[in-house]
Amino acid sequence: MPFTKPTPEWNKPGVEPPQSLKDSGFVAGSSPAAGHFDWLFYTISEAIQELQQNGYTQDEITQAISTAMKSYVESSDVVTSATANKLLKLDTNGKLPTSITGNADGNAATASKLASARTLSITGDGTASGSFDGSANLALSLVLAKSGATAGTYRSVTIDENGRVTAGTNPTTLSEYGITDAVALSDLENNFGESGYKGYQKLPGGLIMQWNLEQVSDSGTYVTFPVSFPHQLYTLVATPRSTTPGRVYVASFTKVNAELVNDISGGSLVFWIAIGS
Repeated sequence: MPFTKPTPEWNKPGVEPPQSLKDSGFVAGSSPAAGHFDWLFYTISEAIQELQQNGYTQDEITQAISTAMKSYVESSDVVTSATANKLLKLDTNGKLPTSITGNADGNAATASKLASARTLSITGDGTASGSFDGSANLALSLVLAKSGATAGTYRSVTIDENGRVTAGTNPTTLSEYGITDAVALSDLENNFGESGYKGYQKLPGGLIMQWNLEQVSDSGTYVTFPVSFPHQLYTLVATPRSTTPGRVYVASFTKVNAELVNDISGGSLVFWIAIGS
């Protein structure tokens, strides 16, 4: 039946009291603010109106229950095996009963597409095949395709874009290994020294020692270094090779040569040694 009582009406919103007043309530003998009473009556009025507008009456509830009962399924209509015009009950695992076989929507007890065994094959860089019907796991033995390389031990190999070794060689020279910044043995012998009265020696750290035995006059003689110093000359020492006492002076020098002056009249053989880099 519909609601019969009129909805209480209070239209002034008032002022919401603080939470402390809501918790303690109005104390006897106090003088509560009128705005707090207005807020209380207004809120109660709004809540009752909302219940009447949105709530169900007893007649509406009775009708809803009656409608729902019409969809009720009798226990006799629920079965555990396939029966016409009945509802099939799932087992405790939420699956169809084991008595159900054949095709069904979803996962069937026996997959029709695997009723006949299928052959699984791998081709390309490797080959393998096997028969699979879903009854057991299938393990395939993969045989790698031949890359064209002959079995053996190699010091240098060629690899394709898939990381396979396609060829192998055993180089005997640095160039065959692809090394381009090495110095040949013959070049080492030429670059690092010359023997005899005239020669030079290049040391690993970059230091160069050069020497010679040659005639130097008392008016000055330019001696040329066997190789020029790439950077600079550090020191040059000269000694006369003569029975006559005397000295040799270094008048000037560059990275290519030096001017020596012999104080022995007429000059003499002079042994000199220069160090630089």
